[in-house]
Amino acid sequence: MPTMHTFFVSISWLLVCLLLVPASAAASSVLGGRAQVQGLPREFEEHLFDVPLAVRVDLDGRYLGDAMVVLSRDERVQLLEFTETQESQRGVVASPARLIVPAQGTQAVRVLYRGTRDRERYFRLRFIPVLPESGDGFAVDAQDAERYREQLKAGVNLLAGYGSLLFVRPGEARFQTPVRRQDGQLTVINEGHTTVVLDHFPQCSTPNQTCEPATKHHLLPGRSRQFDGESDKVHQFELHEGENLQLMVLKG
Repeated sequence: MPTMHTFFVSISWLLVCLLLVPASAAASSVLGGRAQVQGLPREFEEHLFDVPLAVRVDLDGRYLGDAMVVLSRDERVQLLEFTETQESQRGVVASPARLIVPAQGTQAVRVLYRGTRDRERYFRLRFIPVLPESGDGFAVDAQDAERYREQLKAGVNLLAGYGSLLFVRPGEARFQTPVRRQDGQLTVINEGHTTVVLDHFPQCSTPNQTCEPATKHHLLPGRSRQFDGESDKVHQFELHEGENLQLMVLKG
C-alpha cells in the first residue's frame, strides 16, 4: 500500500524577477519569452502569455518595487500596475497564512481584498510546501517535526508548489464581448472593463465531435484575441462574463 503524507503549506506572493537592463545587454544575454518556453508543454503558455504576471522590479541590483504586467506572444510587455517599495503594503490578506492539508483531504483559504474597487486589479497567490518545524505555527512540537523528517529520509523528497490567479473586479462590472468568425478565423474583443474567460476552448470538425485539446484563455479589458481555424470546422467554448455563462458555437 502506498504511503500517505500530510502536506504543510505556507502561502506567499509570487514575484518573478524583472531585470531592467540596457537594450544592448538585453539583446545579447536575455532569452525572449518564446525561446524560454520552447520544449515545454503547450498548456504552460496559457499561464505565461496574455495573463497578469506578478513581478519583482530590480534596477542594477536595487529593489524598486512590485508590478503586474502582461507579456504578449510577440514579447511586448504591458504594465498594469506598479507599487514602489515604500508603498508595498499589499491590499490582499490570505487566511490562514499556514495550513496543513491531510492526505486525501482539503483545506479552504479565505482571501480578503481591502482596497478600493474603482478598477480591476490582479494578484497571484502561491502555495509553498514546507517541512514542518516547531514554532512555525503548524501546532507541531519538536518530536513531531523530527519524526516527520525521519520519514522523508528513506526516499526522494519532492515539494511541489501550487499557484492561482486572483481577479478583483470593479465595484460595478460592465461586460461587452463581441465575437465574430470569418473564413475560419475567430476574433474575440473585450470592450468591457473587467476580464472575461474563454473556457473549454477547442476547434472541432462538428459541435462536440473530433475536437482538439481544450484550452482556457483570460481576456483582459481592452484587449482582443484572434484564433486561427479552418472554415469547414467550428470553434466552441464557454464565455464566462462574471457569473454569467454562455455556450458559444461558431461556424464560417
